[in-house]
Amino acid sequence: MKDMSIVVGSHTLNIGGDRYKIKKLVPYEKYDNNYLKNDIAVIQVNGKIKYSDKVQPIELLKEMAPIGKKCLLTGWGHVDYKKKTVPNNLQMLEFETISNDDCTKQLNARLSQNMCPSNNGDSGGPLVIQDDKNKTLQIGVVSWIVPCGKDFPDVFASVHGFHDWIQSKIK
Repeated sequence: MKDMSIVVGSHTLNIGGDRYKIKKLVPYEKYDNNYLKNDIAVIQVNGKIKYSDKVQPIELLKEMAPIGKKCLLTGWGHVDYKKKTVPNNLQMLEFETISNDDCTKQLNARLSQNMCPSNNGDSGGPLVIQDDKNKTLQIGVVSWIVPCGKDFPDVFASVHGFHDWIQSKIK
C-alpha cells in the first residue's frame, strides 16, 4: 500500500492533477475473487483531497439504475488488447443500461464459450448517469468485461446495493 497512490484532477495519465498516497484499502468483506462477486472497495488516502473546478465529490445513486438510461464509463484501460496499449488521454464510452436479466442472458452465451483474458485496465472505474436535473450520479464500479466480446455487456458492481456499506466506511 505504501507505494500506491491515486491522482485526481487530470485527463492525462502522464501529467497534471494532484497525487495522494493510499493509506488504506477496504474491500467488501464478502468479496469473492473466484467469481468477482461483491467487487467493490473503499480507498482511504493520506490527507484530504483538495476540491477545485476539476475535482468534486460525486453523489452515489441510492436506488437501482433505470433501464435504458444513457450512461458514461471513463478510464485508461487498454485500447489495444493484444499490444496492451494504454492511452495517455482519459477514454470515454457511452452506452445504455440494461436489466440484470438481460445482462445474465447475454453473458451466459459468452461464458459457455472460451473466454479471452478479462483485464482491460478499467477495473475500479466509475460508471455515471445524469438524473432528470442534469446532476451526475455514480451508479457503478467496473468489475470485469469480455474484451474480445465487443457485443457483450460489461459487468459493474452496482453502488446502490453497497450504498449503506460505503457510507459506513467513509464516515
